[in-house]
Parts: sequence; structure tokens; C-alpha cells
Amino acid sequence: MMQSVTTDNKMCQNYSKNLVNNFKNYTDDNVFEEKLAQAGELAAALEIKQGFPPLNTVRRKYKPKLFDYEQRDEIPQDQKTAFKINFFLKIIDQTLSSLSSRFEMISDYDVFGFLSDIFKILSCSTAKAN
Repeated sequence: MMQSVTTDNKMCQNYSKNLVNNFKNYTDDNVFEEKLAQAGELAAALEIKQGFPPLNTVRRKYKPKLFDYEQRDEIPQDQKTAFKINFFLKIIDQTLSSLSSRFEMISDYDVFGFLSDIFKILSCSTAKAN
């Protein structure tokens, strides 16, 4: 769609902003629950075992420091929460950063957007003249 001949820079920017906004909505808890339910339905239809793999219960040793200002990261006790934090949100974050960096170049070319507007005006005026 973005590689069409009739697509201009403004349309590409709108498509890219909508795509990034859709992925930002994936960080919401309700969307995660919906996608998890859809995955459960798909697994049931394909007769695949549902559930999460067991968590590794091995905890790292913690050596207290004299001036430890930072809070230690707590290991999620729930398999579903661990999956959400360690996999789902990481994938969404990587996707968002990748899309943002790729579509920044489109906004850099917006400086030359007036040229496409001039060509549209000229083509419309020549079409009306004929």
C-alpha cells in the first residue's frame, strides 16, 4: 500500500503513525488478555496443549552492598506474568523501536512535501484546461 504510485509522503506518514499507535495499544493489559484468549482458542482448535512452561525457581545470589540505592528486580512468581514481561512486552518494545527508527526517515523527507503538492496542482490545472 505504501509502495503504490499514487501514495504520497503524507499518506505514508499517516500509515506509519497509525501502525505505531496500534502497537502502542498492545502494551495495555486488556489487549494482552484478548490476545492470550485468542491464542487459547487457536491452540484448542489445533489440539495443542495450552499453558506456560514452568518457571525456573533458581534464584540468583544477592550480596548486599553498603550503599545500594537501587531496588532489586523481583522475579515474577506467576508463569503468565513472567511470559508477559519477559517475552510479550519485549517483542512489542523491540517492534516499536524498530518501526520508529524506520519511519523517522519518512518524516525527514517531509521537507520536500511541497514539491508533490505543486505537481498535484499542476496536474489538476492541466486536466481542467483540457
